[in-house]
Amino acid sequence: ESSFISFLPIIFICKKFYKVNIQFIPMGLVDKYLKGNWISKKTIKTCFKYADNVLFIGKGELNAAQENISFYTEKYNYIPFSIDINHWQFKPRKSKQLNNILFIGNDQNRDFELLYSIAKNCKDYNFTIVTDNDKLGFKNLKNVRFLKGNLRENILSDNEILNLYHNADLVILPLRSSTQPSGQSVAIQSMSAGTPVLITRTIGFWDNEKYIDSENIFFIEDEKLESWLNRLKQFSDNLDILFSTSHKGRKLAEEGHSLYKFVRELNNYLVGIEL
Repeated sequence: ESSFISFLPIIFICKKFYKVNIQFIPMGLVDKYLKGNWISKKTIKTCFKYADNVLFIGKGELNAAQENISFYTEKYNYIPFSIDINHWQFKPRKSKQLNNILFIGNDQNRDFELLYSIAKNCKDYNFTIVTDNDKLGFKNLKNVRFLKGNLRENILSDNEILNLYHNADLVILPLRSSTQPSGQSVAIQSMSAGTPVLITRTIGFWDNEKYIDSENIFFIEDEKLESWLNRLKQFSDNLDILFSTSHKGRKLAEEGHSLYKFVRELNNYLVGIEL
């Protein structure tokens, strides 16, 4: 959204004097609109006005936009988020115990307080936490390996992150309630690499039809610590479910989130540019 808003003056000129095709891919826009003042709402409406299509990468946010932002709904479309499945290579699970748990992320919809409580109360597990947010003191927990990471700053390479996925038995993503498809890139990368994912199901979850609890992903339906502790205990008692979910998660990543599929879907909205 910030890039699109920054370019609004240029977009206005291009639309007025040239035949151009503008595609707007928002993320977190509905929350910004609902929580914003009249200036921000007016700005968002202007963005929608000059975009030929508004392409949501999560069905949850698309549905929320249709319910809460009533203008230019004819421009709303869904295009699945994609990853390079050739890089995020599948590696079969070999561990016979649930030992190593991984968390990656920085955005404001990650529930860091809950994450801290999970790690503090699960001393039998080893946690690797990759973030640039350590206000709570993750470094001070003896069972936590803290790695500073930020996608924008490229602190860790994609190869290093892939190794983290392969060395983890489970990726956890505790989230705050939001219409934004938070955790999407990490979850799909992890599934593609063969590491099962346990995530909070929020309003903005990207596809509730294809993602099925205990089949290709694991959901927590609330933001309670007890729910997370109980689910982790279940995994420790039944590792077979992690192995079966690992293979089905990779299949879903291949079928629904490959770069090839994204390019093919995006091509449906692109037209030739005439100057």
